[in-house]
Amino acid sequence: MPDCLLCNRKSPNYTGLHKHLSAAHKIRALAYYLKFPGAMLERLDSQSEKVQVREDLTPCWEWTGLRDSKGYARMRVAGAATAFGHRNALLARGEVVAPELYVLHGCDNPPCVNPEHLRGDTPVENARERSDRGRSCCGAAHHNAKLDDDRAFMVRAEKWAGFSHSQIADRFGVSKSAIDHIVAGRNFAHVGEPHPDVFLF
Repeated sequence: MPDCLLCNRKSPNYTGLHKHLSAAHKIRALAYYLKFPGAMLERLDSQSEKVQVREDLTPCWEWTGLRDSKGYARMRVAGAATAFGHRNALLARGEVVAPELYVLHGCDNPPCVNPEHLRGDTPVENARERSDRGRSCCGAAHHNAKLDDDRAFMVRAEKWAGFSHSQIADRFGVSKSAIDHIVAGRNFAHVGEPHPDVFLF
């Protein structure tokens, strides 16, 4: 039974706590967890099983509640649609991860919500980690790939040379969104960037 840290009232569950926060204190659950990171830490601790997955890390906290099809924790905060538990877990460190960033697992264990194992990072770094761990079919090996690694490199080179995404898409016969993903590093993240000292055209 979680306690309200503002008035010490006990609630039967976290949904009840969130309703109480809104009704009695006019505070949203997200603001509450940011003000009291220990409350989120307590929630994570009470709703997870401690499992030693890697010897070089502290135990994983495997979420015992709802999980998605890939094993990632799903968590409700204030009755809102379920969000990724590992994203909410960083509230236990007083961090809010920007929407454009991913939350990466240092332990490579999807159900883990141990804040010590998590960090916010870019989509490019997420793709690199996934590739390094052999969990992604990347680049030309992907079943939907229309370009190979050399052509993806040339896409980035043409962007560096000043061509628009639409112009590059027309030249390579792919959609503009495919070019957007390559330039942003979401696709073909393993392919390097053109060096500015190299004259490519």
